[in-house]
Amino acid sequence: MDCRDTPGLVVSVVREGETFSRAYGKADVRNNISTSTDSIFCLASLTKAFTATLLAGLLPAEFPESRCAPAPFGTLGEDILGEEFHFVDDVRTELTTVKDLLSHRTGLIRGDLGIYGGYPETVTRREMVHRLNHLEARFGFRDKLLYNNWMYMLAGYIAEVLSGGESWEDLIVKNILGPLGMDSTVFLRDLRRYVNTTLAVPYRVVNGDFHPFPLEHYSFHPEQPAASICSTGNDMIKWMQFLLNIKSFGMTPTNLANTSAFQDTMTPHMVMETWFGFDPPLPGNPHSYGFGFGWVIGSYRGHRLVNHAGALLASSSVLWLLPDQKTGIFVAANRQARDPVLALIAYYLADVTSGETPWLNHTTSCTFPEPWREVQPTVDFPSKAHAPQRPLEEYTGTYGNKLFGDFRVFIRHAQSRGWKLNTGNISKGFCCRLKPKTHSRWP
Repeated sequence: MDCRDTPGLVVSVVREGETFSRAYGKADVRNNISTSTDSIFCLASLTKAFTATLLAGLLPAEFPESRCAPAPFGTLGEDILGEEFHFVDDVRTELTTVKDLLSHRTGLIRGDLGIYGGYPETVTRREMVHRLNHLEARFGFRDKLLYNNWMYMLAGYIAEVLSGGESWEDLIVKNILGPLGMDSTVFLRDLRRYVNTTLAVPYRVVNGDFHPFPLEHYSFHPEQPAASICSTGNDMIKWMQFLLNIKSFGMTPTNLANTSAFQDTMTPHMVMETWFGFDPPLPGNPHSYGFGFGWVIGSYRGHRLVNHAGALLASSSVLWLLPDQKTGIFVAANRQARDPVLALIAYYLADVTSGETPWLNHTTSCTFPEPWREVQPTVDFPSKAHAPQRPLEEYTGTYGNKLFGDFRVFIRHAQSRGWKLNTGNISKGFCCRLKPKTHSRWP
């Protein structure tokens, strides 16, 4: 942990009925609070598997009047939402299925700018669903995998519609967290309640020093179905036990009539480029070849690997499932995901639990990716921006975007040498291309 500048982390392992969970380091450096297996870490994109599992139980086996087969994930979005379901072109509007949304194959750009800026709480998921037709296409429909958080927001909204109007958060609690006894698992909106108690405070690492990351940035509204669940090492054991042993549950959390829909979530539906590939390959030859619903599908040491990583501002997590070995590995840290420390722990634990000789040790865990690959130089942002071509006052004003909302550019102090940008939670240190405002997007 010291050589990887990690303030705190938690490790949980499930292996054929046996469990292990242990915490290391500090959950709160400033207040000297040690990390425990009950410390709350943000899961970030590990949330996507919860949303996919929820839909596996909510989608009817045969959707009424459906024009696409096979159901349930083959159900057309337009058949569920009607005229509310509308993308940038007719092809995507008429042919996109729930499967397309969950496997990142719509070809639509990510458009994450507004999420990190922070949308007003008054903006609903329904309103943002109506604005998704402004999300531009980068690739052809189903041509190439393009990761997209907005599609999981849309999937969460579909769950709300199918339930008759219950919120995605309430559905997650009622159908998954409650039945599994994951009583310590919460959402980003709840984090402030646990400051100075069980929250693993997220930190930015700057020159080896830990700086708390402002919690007001931890909103992700209205895209919570993509990345807003926060959990503990003990609770994640329960989640992994369910994922690895669904057939043994008498009553599954989402009341699945059979396991076929659930198994679809861990089946590759879109070919992907190798995310964690190395040339030459690493020992164990980790390889990713497809994307399921909230899962990356691949292999490690010849065994099937179902996994995903989570990264949100100053929080990071990984979850590995080796289904054939009934093994699950969860690791989370309260620091930004710019270091492979979590993946290294997962590699090591996968070797230990399967009886293999680990290719990582105390030394190589600190030198990684050496000696297998040269360390690439870090690209720093320029310390100074180019001088503006016009007086600063001419840049000030409000700019608008149909998807992202409004941006206000202003000079904070008269003696200031530069201007600031304000949008939602962002007030400084942010740069983007802006277009002149025509009218307000948010009342």
